[in-house]
Amino acid sequence: MAKIDSSQRAASMDKVWIWAGPGNSLGPSIYGLSDTASYFGSENVCAMWLPSTTPPSATLETLDGFRQVVWDLTCTRWQRKPYRLDDDEETVRIGFFEENSWGQDRGHESKEEAERISALSNTYSNIAGGILDYSFGGFTSRGGTPELLKQIQDALRKENPELKLHWMNFTTDVDEKWVQYLPYVDVISLWEPSPEKLASLEESVERCGDVFQGKPIVVGVFLAHYWARNMKLGETDRLQHHREWALRPMSHDILQALLETSARLLEEGKIAGVSILAEALVDKFPDTAAWIRDILKANFT
Repeated sequence: MAKIDSSQRAASMDKVWIWAGPGNSLGPSIYGLSDTASYFGSENVCAMWLPSTTPPSATLETLDGFRQVVWDLTCTRWQRKPYRLDDDEETVRIGFFEENSWGQDRGHESKEEAERISALSNTYSNIAGGILDYSFGGFTSRGGTPELLKQIQDALRKENPELKLHWMNFTTDVDEKWVQYLPYVDVISLWEPSPEKLASLEESVERCGDVFQGKPIVVGVFLAHYWARNMKLGETDRLQHHREWALRPMSHDILQALLETSARLLEEGKIAGVSILAEALVDKFPDTAAWIRDILKANFT
């Protein structure tokens, strides 16, 4: 296994976050939410894409042993819904489908979820905040406004002013036009969607720091390339996660370079942490997941 330069061992596992959830459009995982985070040896978890039928308290009980938990406020859930296999079928079946509130014009649910998590933080002291999983452009296109974002942040802090609102943003959406949103965001979770552009990650981090006025930055690491294959109409793929796209595992070389850069940026104080988007992919791409786990174990203290 290739290793990160040992001079960068100042990078600490307490700055590593695992984005995890029990399933995705490739199907459920044999790893549960806490199992996925534990697999990588991290004590910090972003709890994402949870079933609508599971009470938050039940999920938080399973995360009791973690140091910090950030909760998905985008309200992307696996919703229980009726469906038919085709229009002519008479039988109505029940299944679970991924659905987010903003995509369904129910953005107000994020404020309600933030208030709920704020109250739960009185019982579950490891709750560290909430996260909105939309780039600024995606947020505004779905009706998000600075006023609503302030309401979400206020709701999150209602019973615990120490909770932080994290914001997912692509490097392609770092722009001065979002300055009016910045007072209501505490941490930027920065993601580069194009593997071929990861070589300029440090430049993206510097630009994000300048444009977003010094907000703490957590760099995202994709375990898989979500836009790896463009699907033609009617075409199927075993790793198809969208009608237009099929994903593929990220190459070890790309992950090596990304983790090396992230470790150095952590040491230099230019970023506040690293997030690994594992969701329900550990058992889908076991070689890639094991490689990342071994890199973290060998090179992050």
